[in-house]
Amino acid sequence: YSINRQSGSNAIYPGINLPVENLSELILKNKPNLICLSTTYISDFENYEKKLNEIKKICDMSGTLLIIGGVNELSKKVSIPKCESISELKSVITKLEK
Repeated sequence: YSINRQSGSNAIYPGINLPVENLSELILKNKPNLICLSTTYISDFENYEKKLNEIKKICDMSGTLLIIGGVNELSKKVSIPKCESISELKSVITKLEK
């Protein structure tokens, strides 16, 4: 959030534990350039992976870049761009925009 604000971008912080349906609506309505989701703490990997794939489809349809943050088994399984820390986020975005 603060990285985007500092770069002059418009950032929306919808809060934590936002249901997939609400996040999907937010993406379709606002068509953001980028969505960053934390995968640092996940209690139910199977369910989270299913929801993450749903969000990925919505992002693909709307032209939104999806990046996940955190390091765990899920982040190693999915084919979604990732960053291990918030300090790495800006360089990941730069690489993906090329």
